[in-house]
Amino acid sequence: MARDEHGESPAQVRRDLLISALAIVSVAIGIYQLAHAKESPEFTWLDAVDLGIVAVFIVDFVVQARRCGDWRQYLRWHWWEIPSLIPVGGAFVTGVPGLAIIRGIRLVRLVRVLRLLRLLGLVARFRRIGRYVKRVVHRAHLGGILLAAAAVVAGGALLAFALESDANPAFSSFGDALWWSLNTFDNVAYLDFQPATLGGRLLAGALEVCGIGFIGVFTASLAGAILQEPKPDEEEEARV
Repeated sequence: MARDEHGESPAQVRRDLLISALAIVSVAIGIYQLAHAKESPEFTWLDAVDLGIVAVFIVDFVVQARRCGDWRQYLRWHWWEIPSLIPVGGAFVTGVPGLAIIRGIRLVRLVRVLRLLRLLGLVARFRRIGRYVKRVVHRAHLGGILLAAAAVVAGGALLAFALESDANPAFSSFGDALWWSLNTFDNVAYLDFQPATLGGRLLAGALEVCGIGFIGVFTASLAGAILQEPKPDEEEEARV
């Protein structure tokens, strides 16, 4: 039988997806019955669906155990799936509403999906992405650039507060001045208040010019760092 690059057959992949989807449906039924609990016990079509799901789980467990060839070994490896084989429905759920939470245990079947996601492979990919981002940030000196931008915004806020606080009620607090400085620096400037003094207006122009320069420096530095990043083939050759 054909298998993918991880050694899984298409039938195994489909079976894992089916079991995981059924686990989600079973838990959803439990949550719905908890939210719509009734005083009189009754067996509904949702209970029938849930029991059918449990039957599928039991059949799957038995088939997988027989395929393993060693019941004891399979039980040692998959003992955590046994609680998901417990049928919970009908009068049990209605009489004791909290018992429906047991359906949550069936989510352990979702562990099968971990084989599809290849968790370790994903972690390795994220680690490679993290190393790539770290190299680019270091090569582009983004830390220093952002620190300088923060210093300009903070300095602009201090000057704006000193120049405008007495003449302009919109700058009555340092927080307002900081918000204005940040918006002026990034050239958004959608605030409904502006400086009233000559010094404040000159400061606004200076912050806008610095903001335009920051965008250019940031973009150029980041693009240069990305272009300097070696291609995968070159990186592999260098490692070899």
